Amino acid sequence: MNYEEKFHTLLHMDEIVQLMHMRRYNQDRVCFIPNGEFLMLEIENLAERRPSIVIGDRIQASDPLGHTNEIYEGNVTKVGAKHVYLKFSELFHQMYNGEDYTIRVIPGRASYKRQHHAVFLISRNLGRNWLFPAKIEEKNAQIEFWYEPYPNIVNTNNSESANKRNVKLLVSLAKEIKIKKELEELNKNVLKLE
Repeated sequence: MNYEEKFHTLLHMDEIVQLMHMRRYNQDRVCFIPNGEFLMLEIENLAERRPSIVIGDRIQASDPLGHTNEIYEGNVTKVGAKHVYLKFSELFHQMYNGEDYTIRVIPGRASYKRQHHAVFLISRNLGRNWLFPAKIEEKNAQIEFWYEPYPNIVNTNNSESANKRNVKLLVSLAKEIKIKKELEELNKNVLKLE
């Protein structure tokens, strides 16, 4: 399995996770609210939930008591803070009379289709080895880096004494910095008193 196939597999897995998260919106015995050419579905805390229902998702409505096996499918055309506006077939809109339905939310696949297509195009247009390499090629560094040691620190490779001198120097520098900060603070306080 190459990286391109793995990337497609990751996208499929992400889509499955989204399907599982969208099951939270499935409800039994809900009724729609007629609103002009739309049927509205009220969902509490719709704006705060993630992932949210978006335009392009579908809602399947079926009889909760199982009297009919028909499943009606409506498209989400608008999303409000508490309501989803749905457009079913004209027949369903005409026959709907406030009955309860079991609803199931099916997320749209358009974004996943675009992502799969992008992976396909990248590997074809930029070349497989650019984004999904089969092997690692060692290359020279693109930037150069020079290290300059701190000027006052003794730079010897050997002894413990050099390390001790370096530590003493760093401690004295830290004390100097602390003293300078304290003097600046004292100076500010004196200026305030004047």
